[in-house]
Amino acid sequence: MEKCERIKNETVRKEADLKINFYTLVWAFVTGCVLGYCYEITWYFFKEGHFVNRQGVIYGPFNQIYGFGFVVLVLLLYRIRKMRGVIIMLASAVLGTVFEYGSSVLLEKVFKYTSWDYSNFPFNLNGRVNLINSLIWGFYGYISIKHIYPHVCSITGRLSKKRYVALTWAIFLFLVFDIGLSALAQNRQRERSRGIAPSGSFEIFLDEHYPDERLNKIYNTVEYVE
Repeated sequence: MEKCERIKNETVRKEADLKINFYTLVWAFVTGCVLGYCYEITWYFFKEGHFVNRQGVIYGPFNQIYGFGFVVLVLLLYRIRKMRGVIIMLASAVLGTVFEYGSSVLLEKVFKYTSWDYSNFPFNLNGRVNLINSLIWGFYGYISIKHIYPHVCSITGRLSKKRYVALTWAIFLFLVFDIGLSALAQNRQRERSRGIAPSGSFEIFLDEHYPDERLNKIYNTVEYVE
């Protein structure tokens, strides 16, 4: 009887851990950022024959485009996780392609830079997406929904509630700081390229601590647009 009750409680907890909420989405974002970074450096290693840094932020092995992509996949596709694998892959491919295209437009129109260009790839659309990456999104979405996200929830679910909450908030605040600072530093770099002088003490701080030489090593494929 006690064994059955214990199994029941463990099952309830596992199901609760897999529910989508702020905390699970933070870890989904972190997971996506790290996986995206690993994928990018692997891709560029085989493409260029040497290591190419593909961080999306100044501090840490994170690529936030993949982090946001992971979150979008979880939010929209986790409910169909029990459907046939081919359906999940097709849905992931479509959703991932739309997300990547939208991200490319957003970066160019709002943040005034491009980070990738698939114009030389076959079956590309305006250089923003291509068939190969769509297939990769399909596979990425499948393993994310079926395996990675549940596994991450299982690992974090082993922590005590107090540690889980504290650790989640700590990494969330760090990433907000990291992404925000990175965006400001990149914007200031674009201003420098246009000959715009710093307008205050904070921009002077950015010029001194995040000069072009440092940022170019991080964002080595970024091209600013007018």
